[in-house]
Amino acid sequence: MGRGAYFRYNDSFTATNPMALYGIWKEPPTVGPPNPYAPWSNYYIIYYTNGGSGFMDMQAVSRTSPTVALNTVNSSYFYREGATFDHWDTRADDEGTDYSDGQTGVTLSGNITLFAIWKFNVTYDGNGSTGGSVPVVDPYAKGSTVTVLGNTGSLVKTGYVFNGWNTEADGSGTQYAAGDTFTITEGVVLYAQWVFAITVTFDKNK
Repeated sequence: MGRGAYFRYNDSFTATNPMALYGIWKEPPTVGPPNPYAPWSNYYIIYYTNGGSGFMDMQAVSRTSPTVALNTVNSSYFYREGATFDHWDTRADDEGTDYSDGQTGVTLSGNITLFAIWKFNVTYDGNGSTGGSVPVVDPYAKGSTVTVLGNTGSLVKTGYVFNGWNTEADGSGTQYAAGDTFTITEGVVLYAQWVFAITVTFDKNK
C-alpha cells in the first residue's frame, strides 16, 4: 500500500492532476460475544495527522487492563512533506499533554485523542556543487526563528563562486545570506547560488 493522501467520507480536495482513489479496507468487528468493539468494553485512542497525510487506525484499549503502549508512526501511514514527526499531544496546538512515539505505560481513564506534532526541515542543497558538503541542521518547531548558515561545508562548483542561498534552484525565490533569519511554518529547501568566477590577469608590461 502506498503512502498517499488519505480521505474520509465527505472530505473534499482540489485535484490538480489526474489521480486514482483506492478504498481502504479492514476486518469487520468480531461477531458474537465477547465483542471487543463494544463501546462499554474498551477505551479508544484516536490519532490525527494534524496537517500531515495518511491514516492510523484507532487503538482499542480494554477497560479492564487500561495500561498500554501507544502505537508508533512507523506502524502507520502518517507523514508530512518537508517535516519530521516529533511527538503526540492531546491538543493540535501542542499546548496539551505530550506523549512520545510508542510511549509505554500509558494508563487511560477514558477515550483520548492524540495529534501528531511535527517539526519542519530546513534542507540545504548544493545545487550542482562539485565538492564540499551542505550544512545539515536538526528540524525546527513550527514558528521557530531559523538563522541561515553560510557555506560551512566549503561547497565549490567548478568555474563559479558561492553567492548565498535561495528558495528556488534558479534563484527566482527568496534570497538569503549567512545570518539572515526567517520564521519557519513548513519545510524549506535552500539552494546554493552560484555566479561565474571572473579571472582578471594584470600584465605589468602593458
